[in-house]
Amino acid sequence: MSWLSRRYGICACFGLLGAPLAFFAGERFGAIEFLSPRLVDFAILGVVWSFAVPLLVFISDRWASQGGVVPNYRWPSTSVQEWDAQQAVEKL
Repeated sequence: MSWLSRRYGICACFGLLGAPLAFFAGERFGAIEFLSPRLVDFAILGVVWSFAVPLLVFISDRWASQGGVVPNYRWPSTSVQEWDAQQAVEKL
């Protein structure tokens, strides 16, 4: 999701629309139940996540710019057991 870097408006739209849709799907699967009117709950979820997602992307941008984890880091393509074995051999 590095393409969202510094695109805070798009992040806010994703939070505003994506979070209520995800919770709606969870409700349809029976994983969650809303007690108050659903429209109010979905509106609150959308507003909260429309602030949270851009904030998290901003924090990620700042962390990466200060020498944090590289945003496009990928785990090794080998299995975990092979990777552990390779690390053990390298330590010897």
